[in-house]
Amino acid sequence: MGFRDINRLGTALLCVAIAVGASVLAARLLVPDTAPPHPAFAIAGLDDEAGPAEAATPAIPIADRLARASAAHGAELAAAQCGACHTLDRDGVAMVGPNLWGVAGAPVAAKPGYRYSDALRALGGRWTPARLDLWLTRPQAMAPGTRMGFAGLDDPKQRADLVAFLIGLAPEAAPPAAGAAPVAFQTLVDGADPKQGAAAAAAQCGACHGFDKGGAAMVGPNLYGVVGRGVAQAPDYAYSASLSAHRGVWTVTALGDWLANPRQFAPGTKMGFAGIADPGQRANIVAYLRTLAP
Repeated sequence: MGFRDINRLGTALLCVAIAVGASVLAARLLVPDTAPPHPAFAIAGLDDEAGPAEAATPAIPIADRLARASAAHGAELAAAQCGACHTLDRDGVAMVGPNLWGVAGAPVAAKPGYRYSDALRALGGRWTPARLDLWLTRPQAMAPGTRMGFAGLDDPKQRADLVAFLIGLAPEAAPPAAGAAPVAFQTLVDGADPKQGAAAAAAQCGACHGFDKGGAAMVGPNLYGVVGRGVAQAPDYAYSASLSAHRGVWTVTALGDWLANPRQFAPGTKMGFAGIADPGQRANIVAYLRTLAP
């Protein structure tokens, strides 16, 4: 092969290299090679660095979102997102999943009439608003191996609305007996059962309040030492103006009035709890709160 042939071959290879390079450059300009903002599908439990529960932790705390949540919209979401597998009424039976009446504040995996997965039973604790929020974000990340087939809700506001609705599904107290003579609430509390009150407080108040000494505020203030404490005086909680306007302390009678109808006690309060009609149940709860003394 002569010099002229070698020169022709080199020129041809150079032309091919230039053509290939130009084609690659044109392709990248026309169709950028970038990763999509969200994967087409996600495999539960596979996160780059954080553990499953931590990776699902929402950026805005549930307490902040609950302050602006709509329980009415949450009811619509519950019917659409949960109604195919869960009943939502007080006497509802288990379906594909357990009945959800009273789930907020209740122990995890403890609803009677339903057989829970080992993964969910291993969680322990109670369904606080924060845990409900995590669960609704991504059930498989919170309890890998759960039978729950629901993928989760990406929208933090929708989750807050749904949690607000679930908090409202509280066990209802029995109405007072017809014709019963009124009894001083202090007398009722003196004869009440603090153990029953502890169970009622966990069911009725545990979704929004803690009871441990030194516990932090949740959706509402911590209730340790509330009996005898100044109204709206817990140091780490921002009370509504309506409750802050009240003077005095939380006496046994004042707590009974509050538990009967918070909005009547302090119109405009942020407290979304409707109240407890049964004075005996209120007395049990206050008797329990009276044991939570510093």
